[in-house]
Amino acid sequence: MITNWTYIIPGYTQTAGTRTRLIDLWERLHAESVPETDAVLLRPWCSDWESEAELAFRLNGAKHSIRICGYSWGAGWGAIRLCEEFKRRGLTVEKLTLIDPVHRHPNPLRRWRSLFPSMVPIRLPANVGQVSVFAQHLNWPRAHRVLRGVVEISPHVVLCTHDNMDDAPEVIDECYQFLRKSDG
Repeated sequence: MITNWTYIIPGYTQTAGTRTRLIDLWERLHAESVPETDAVLLRPWCSDWESEAELAFRLNGAKHSIRICGYSWGAGWGAIRLCEEFKRRGLTVEKLTLIDPVHRHPNPLRRWRSLFPSMVPIRLPANVGQVSVFAQHLNWPRAHRVLRGVVEISPHVVLCTHDNMDDAPEVIDECYQFLRKSDG
């Protein structure tokens, strides 16, 4: 029975074949997993999140741990949609890491809003536990504000550009420490 679920969700321009430190993070977490109880999954930002959550729900035991790490649209769109789908099924996301999360409006005519982080905040669903947010302020796109209810989560500010956030060693190292399974 799979009881530990970890999702790594790259950004808009990345695929599983794009070599980044985010892929290295996935490999590192995958290497530490126990095949019988752990699923360490790499999914594109535009995945079918309803199906992903339903699979975890059906295969999930009474005790579960769900951890998610997303970058750019993988954070501001993919990870948030996945959290919402887990919430619909009564599952808690234990840990969520958002790396320079960028809002993606579902309406194509409003996607320009991704360039204005103060205009549209990213709202965390109520089923999300611990959160770690990384942001940069050097270029566009850049992280949107992340809110838990009405409280803004203070990001760790990193001195690099958006395109390099998922390659920044300090970001990936902190994500690894945050996403590791707890002992016990």
